[in-house]
Amino acid sequence: MNKKVLYISYNGLLESILPSQVTPYLKILSKDGYKFVLLTFEKKKDLEKYTPGELKRIGDELKNYGITWKWLVYHKYPDKISTFFDVITGFFVSLYLAARHRFGIIHVRGVTPGVIALFLPRILGFKFIFDTRGLLAEEYVGGGLWKEAGVFFNLVKAAEKKLFSKTDAVVVLTEKHRSSIADTGYFKDKNISISVIPCCVDMERFGDYSDIRKKDALKKYGITADMLFIYPGKLGTFYLIKEMMDFFECASGKNQNLKFLILTQDDIEVLNKKKISIDSQKAYFIHPLYEEIPVLLNCADAGIFFINPYKKFGSSPIKLGEFLACGKPVIINSGIGDTEELVRDNRVGVVIKDFNKNEYMDKIKELFELLQEGKTLAGRCRAVARKYLSLEMGADSYRRIYSELTK
Repeated sequence: MNKKVLYISYNGLLESILPSQVTPYLKILSKDGYKFVLLTFEKKKDLEKYTPGELKRIGDELKNYGITWKWLVYHKYPDKISTFFDVITGFFVSLYLAARHRFGIIHVRGVTPGVIALFLPRILGFKFIFDTRGLLAEEYVGGGLWKEAGVFFNLVKAAEKKLFSKTDAVVVLTEKHRSSIADTGYFKDKNISISVIPCCVDMERFGDYSDIRKKDALKKYGITADMLFIYPGKLGTFYLIKEMMDFFECASGKNQNLKFLILTQDDIEVLNKKKISIDSQKAYFIHPLYEEIPVLLNCADAGIFFINPYKKFGSSPIKLGEFLACGKPVIINSGIGDTEELVRDNRVGVVIKDFNKNEYMDKIKELFELLQEGKTLAGRCRAVARKYLSLEMGADSYRRIYSELTK
C-alpha cells in the first residue's frame, strides 16, 4: 500500500484558498499515514510579504503533519503564454518529484495542474485524482474573459475531456456537475467514481465568538451598526457588487440603522472602474487580516454574495459554509451550484431569482421575518453547515477515495 501523494495546485499556499480548502484535509489525512508533497504556484506579490525565514517556518509547520511544501513562481504575463510556461516548468518539477518519491497517488486541483500531470508517464505507477473545482472555461466566458467556442475555451474543454479519460477518480463540487458529467458518456467504458465534495468549512475556526471579541473587532475598524450585512471576497469579474449594493439600498430603506461591510483585499479602484460608489455613511470598506475573518463574519446579521450565474452549476462558494458555521443566514442568487436548494430547503437564508426592486423587496421581507427567529435560526444555520459542509465530512469523503485507490 503506497501512501505517498503528490498534490498539485495552481493556487498558492500564501493565498487564502489553500489554507481553507486544501491543507486542512491534508493534515487530517496525514493521520492515516499519508505522506504528501504539496506543489504550489506562488504569486510574486504574496512572496514579497514574507522573509525567507518566515517561508521556512511555514514549511516546517507543515512538515510536522507529514507534508513537504514545494513551490514555483506563478507567472501572469505575458497573458496565456505565461500559463504555458508554468505548465512546462510544473511538468519537469513534478516528473523529478515523481521519479524520486514514487507516489502512489497524484492529486490535481483543477485543469491546469491536471495538464501538468497528464504528461507524467503512468509507468511510474501512480493513481490519478482529478479534482475539477468547477467549470473553468464556462466561468471565464461568464466573466467576459473568453468567448464561448473560442480557441482557449476549446483548449480547456479538450484538456478536461482528456483528463476525464485518464483519471482514476473524479471529484466535483456539486451534484449538478456530477449529473452533467455522467450525461456526457465520458466514462461509459470505465468504472470511475465521481465524488461530490463541496467547499467545506472548519466549524471550530468559524464557530461562535464572544460579544467582547466581536465588539473589539468592529471597534478596530471604526464600525458602528445596529444591523449589518457583510460581503467577504473579491470585487472583480464574477461577483455582482452593483446588484448587492442595490439590494442593500432597498433593505436600508426598511431599516435606517442597517450598514454594509465589505471585506476584501482588492483596492477600491475596482469599484471606481465599475462606476460603483460607496456611501461612507452606510457602508464600510476594509482590508482585514486573514485571521480576523471568522470573528468579523460573526458580527453580521446576514451574509450576502451575488455571483454571475452563467453556467455556474459546478460552483460551491466557500462563503456559504463560513457564514452558516457562524450561525448567520445568507442572501444569495439562484443558479449557483447546489446552493439554492440547500438554503431554501433548510430555511437558512433567502434566494434572489431576479435582480429587480420588486424581487428585492419580497426577499427583504422574507429575510427580516427569518431574522426574528434569533437563536433558533443561528442553531439551524450551524446544524446545516455541520451536516453538509463541515471539514470532517469532506475529509471522510477524501479518505474513502484515497483508501480505494491505495488498496
